[in-house]
Amino acid sequence: MVSVALMAQNPRSQQRGQEKKEQAQEKAEEQKQQGQDRGQQGQERGQQAREQAQQQRERGQAGQEADKADPRGHAYGRDKGGMHGRDFGQARAAAARSKEEKQEIVREVAVEVEEGVRRTTTRVEEARETIEERRRRGEISEEEYEKRTRRVEEIEKEIEQIEAERRGTERVIRERIP
Repeated sequence: MVSVALMAQNPRSQQRGQEKKEQAQEKAEEQKQQGQDRGQQGQERGQQAREQAQQQRERGQAGQEADKADPRGHAYGRDKGGMHGRDFGQARAAAARSKEEKQEIVREVAVEVEEGVRRTTTRVEEARETIEERRRRGEISEEEYEKRTRRVEEIEKEIEQIEAERRGTERVIRERIP
């Protein structure tokens, strides 16, 4: 308490406090002025944007009169389906992205199928070799050998069918996807 009372009595401390108070008020005034300036600039930009929009609307109305002869607009000869301006552009961009995504998915699936066929073919070859080896050693009976050989042949036929489908699909992909 004594130090607070001494500081309050010290004229130099009071002067410093007063200076700080004045500096804070000046800074607040500066910030207030800057805020007002920014607000005014924003209003001016908004007014300019409104004027530009009005000019574009006026130009658009003149352009619409010229476009009445061709109701399709400038959509590369496509019917817009009742959409206008930004909506049409957004829909068109979404369709392009969708098409690219579908193409990428098709490519990925084709690669996965090819890898699956390759893995399965390798496994079938290994299984055939294992069956032959076990038969030579006498580890499996002739009946078991025939059963397993038939199963391997069935799997090979399935692989051939999948491979034929993959080749056909690959041809279609090459024709449709650049």
